[in-house]
Amino acid sequence: MDQKEFAKSILSYNKAAFDQFLASTTMAQGQMEKFAEMLLVQDSTPEDGKKMIQEWLNNIRQTRSDIHESMTNSYRQMETYFLSLIP
Repeated sequence: MDQKEFAKSILSYNKAAFDQFLASTTMAQGQMEKFAEMLLVQDSTPEDGKKMIQEWLNNIRQTRSDIHESMTNSYRQMETYFLSLIP
């Protein structure tokens, strides 16, 4: 195995580990979102509370998406950089 293939395999392994972490985090947050959505449908939850919970859920979804996009771009840049160092 030459150096470029070895570097690619290490980066692929790290990216796969991150993707698995993100998937498990997404599943856990999905369960939390279901619980929060149960609060939204209850009549005893005040309208301000419902609005706050909905904004909170939207922020969590957007942040998770931003983190995934940022890390994907970072892995792409890392791969380009490391492979450019290897002759």
